[in-house]
Amino acid sequence: MATDIWSGTLTFGLVSMPVRLLPAVTGRATALTMLHEKDAAPLERRMVCPEHGEVVEPDEQVRGFEVPDGEYVVVTDEELESLAPERSRAIEIEEFVELDAIDPLYFDRPYYLKPEEGAERPYRLLVLALRDSGKAGIARFVLREREHLVAVSVVDDALSLTTLHYHRQRVSPEGLVPEKTRVSHDALDDLKEHIEEQTKAFDPSDYRDEDELRLMELVKEKAKEEGAEKSPRARGRSEISGERLEKMIDRAIEEIEEGR
Repeated sequence: MATDIWSGTLTFGLVSMPVRLLPAVTGRATALTMLHEKDAAPLERRMVCPEHGEVVEPDEQVRGFEVPDGEYVVVTDEELESLAPERSRAIEIEEFVELDAIDPLYFDRPYYLKPEEGAERPYRLLVLALRDSGKAGIARFVLREREHLVAVSVVDDALSLTTLHYHRQRVSPEGLVPEKTRVSHDALDDLKEHIEEQTKAFDPSDYRDEDELRLMELVKEKAKEEGAEKSPRARGRSEISGERLEKMIDRAIEEIEEGR
């Protein structure tokens, strides 16, 4: 189970219950690290001034809002902190909407809400009410010093909280859709029939990340042929045996294949 990243109360009407927020998805587990070719030392990202070719240390960095002709209005960290919303420990549902009415394009990042001890009954009550009605609760709450618009809905037997994009963030498809073109009814009927024949219940576990799997197969092959190079930070440690290295990679491949 993932570690919770926020705790507070979820309120709706006269009901208030303590909950914890946990991530509902994780990033891709397989990642490549940028290394110095000659000694396998991991590289660090630095902020470099293109005018002078010098690394700019954090205490010399400021933020700015770009205006025309390459000019910037400088904003300090203190000024940004003064704009940060007041920290809150509450997710207050302001209204309920039809879940199907929320365009998927507005969904951003999903989380789970876990009830604290003693809050199981109102939690279960909200789960059943939202599921039976097909509704989602719309709320705002502050996470990491930023206020988010969110939708509270049901996934299986759990409450899910999904951050939403604001309407102004959505890009209009205007100009992307071709002008209406006449099509034959027979061609349309044939396509509909084909779609029906190919339709089945969606099961995300049926789909593997083939890119990640190919990457790990390449890593396995390279490890078998060339082994692993030690970075400076690992040069005092005992070397990983080829057998152990292969087992570690095989375990990662197995998890990808099983969708874990």
